[in-house]
Amino acid sequence: RPHRAAAWCDGLVAQAGERNSPTWQAWFTAWRALIHLRQGDPAAARQRAATALDMLGAKGWGAAIGLPLAAAVQAHAATGDVDGAASLLERPVPQAVFQSRTGLHYLAARGRYHLATGCHYAALCDFYACGTRMSGWGVDLPALESWRLGAAEAYLALGESLLARRLVDDQMTLPAPADGRTWGMTLRLRAATSPVPDRIELLDEAVAVFRSAGDVFELARAVGEQSEAVREAGETERARLLARKAELLARRWDSTPPPAVGPSPAAGPPP
Repeated sequence: RPHRAAAWCDGLVAQAGERNSPTWQAWFTAWRALIHLRQGDPAAARQRAATALDMLGAKGWGAAIGLPLAAAVQAHAATGDVDGAASLLERPVPQAVFQSRTGLHYLAARGRYHLATGCHYAALCDFYACGTRMSGWGVDLPALESWRLGAAEAYLALGESLLARRLVDDQMTLPAPADGRTWGMTLRLRAATSPVPDRIELLDEAVAVFRSAGDVFELARAVGEQSEAVREAGETERARLLARKAELLARRWDSTPPPAVGPSPAAGPPP
């Protein structure tokens, strides 16, 4: 569970500092940034990832730089700083990154950056590249990276709800991580491919999961989509209250609520 992993990682960061081991201190700091993301705290993840990158520099990190860069890119994109994320992605990385597990996190983070900037076909390329590697290496587990959910979001933005639904259904057959967060994300995307009555029920369940997991970032997204669903059902007042709640939740991690999952009119043809 993330809170246990966080405590464990904090202890290792402290031990590495006491033993004057900057490499291990940077490594565990980068993992702590990733844990912050999975706890729904992208602002803290952003700070930790920056610290980790500064500790060793590009040369010191070598092929492992995929991990802190992934955390930093995803954190910047999540907090609305897509320019900052783009700047990080301009940094050259060794090709060896893409043959390692840290490269899985890098590809998924780059895919989420592309989602944030409306480059949905580029996002699909990254998520499928991540998934192909995970399958080929025998590590296709949502606890590592939920590439299907990222690809499903891209398909939804492109208006391809059937393709999105297929990926979400595949995700639902896999073992969910113990923290529940990934299950909540799966429910939220399943809702986006469902008719309004089912959508509201699924989003109610997703909100409960995120609240239990303590993930304010994903909770804000789910509540925002709840607002859209109940508005479609004709519950205007409840929709207004939920929209306000999503806005207040989003302020807790210094960003604006991400747009509801759905077709994007700006989506263009594949390159």
